[in-house]
Amino acid sequence: PRLSVPVGARNGETDDPVAEAEDHLQYGNPEAAISILRAHLHRDPTDERAGALLVELFRHAGDREPALELRREMQDTGAEGSRWWRELGVWLGENG
Repeated sequence: PRLSVPVGARNGETDDPVAEAEDHLQYGNPEAAISILRAHLHRDPTDERAGALLVELFRHAGDREPALELRREMQDTGAEGSRWWRELGVWLGENG
């Protein structure tokens, strides 16, 4: 049986932040999922699974400002070579 609170959510620790974010989505909490993924990408800017899910969440929400903010925060972190970074740029209408 699934717990009503995602495993690791109480103390912020998880071995798989993407799975934790997906748990939050399942329980209707996209803001928590976005927060988990953003924090994880600051630690591991090349995690394609986390980046792809975050881009999808931004697209679904349709709010460009958090995506633009993430682009500013993640400049020069090594994320620039990642597929998720390019997809985010395409969604934001950036060239290259």
